[in-house]
Amino acid sequence: MDGLRINGVEFGRLYTTTPSLDAKGVDFYDGSEESAADMEAPVVKPEQALIVTEILGLSRGRGC
Repeated sequence: MDGLRINGVEFGRLYTTTPSLDAKGVDFYDGSEESAADMEAPVVKPEQALIVTEILGLSRGRGC
C-alpha cells in the first residue's frame, strides 16, 4: 500500500485521488496563544450573566 486513496466518480468517469497528509495544520492557526492584550473585552459581564441565570432559575437553590 502506498497511503490513503479516495475513489470516486465524476462526469461518469472513475478517478482516484491520493491526498497529501504532510500538512502541519490548519492554515489560519499559527500555533501561538493570544496574549492578554490581544483579547477583547468580555461580551457579557459577570453581573449580567448572574441576572440571566437567576431569571432562568438555574441557580443551585432552584432545581439544579
